[in-house]
Amino acid sequence: MAFLEKAFAKLVGNYGATERVEGTISEALRALNGAPTFSFGIDSFRNPLDRQKIIQIFSEGETNKFPMGASLVQESFSKLFIFRGDQTQDPTFRFKTHHMVVMGAITILADGKEVNLIHLRNPWANFDYRGPYRQEDLFWTEEVKKQLPLEYTKYGSLYIDVDTFVDFFKSFTVSHYHESWMTSYNLGIQPKAEIDENGMDTKTLEFNF
Repeated sequence: MAFLEKAFAKLVGNYGATERVEGTISEALRALNGAPTFSFGIDSFRNPLDRQKIIQIFSEGETNKFPMGASLVQESFSKLFIFRGDQTQDPTFRFKTHHMVVMGAITILADGKEVNLIHLRNPWANFDYRGPYRQEDLFWTEEVKKQLPLEYTKYGSLYIDVDTFVDFFKSFTVSHYHESWMTSYNLGIQPKAEIDENGMDTKTLEFNF
């Protein structure tokens, strides 16, 4: 872990640059794979007519195996999730923004109607989701469960409707990474290189393929 921390510090300039109050999913994914990463603010999807676009983005991301994530603030997280265990050890007071993995989106057929759901994975699996379509919801009949690609009870896995997603999450991110993606850097000091206060070559060239 110390080597990873040092490597990331060199990437961003120095250790001081890593000590932010909070990071973002886009920063993490961009640093990991170098691929184009796009973040979407939820405010762009407040109109009910635009919400289907979220399902489309996540469905396409799942098909292409793009890394995806979604973020929500502490207040929203506390309304949707409850800590399973000793409440004195509830860690929710320790964070400002929480990030989850977006696994994709799925359309469920129930009672003759199509229901669009977003599949999320909460890294804090010791929290139970308490919103619509939670595990004990009567919606989850045996016939409905058969339509899921993964077991609903899989550790940290949950499904959420797009309206709840828009009401409680603040943003989501998609990284357009593929297996043949390459990022190359020219780190050589050029004759006219300009070095900033962090010792970084501001003339460094980056090529993405």
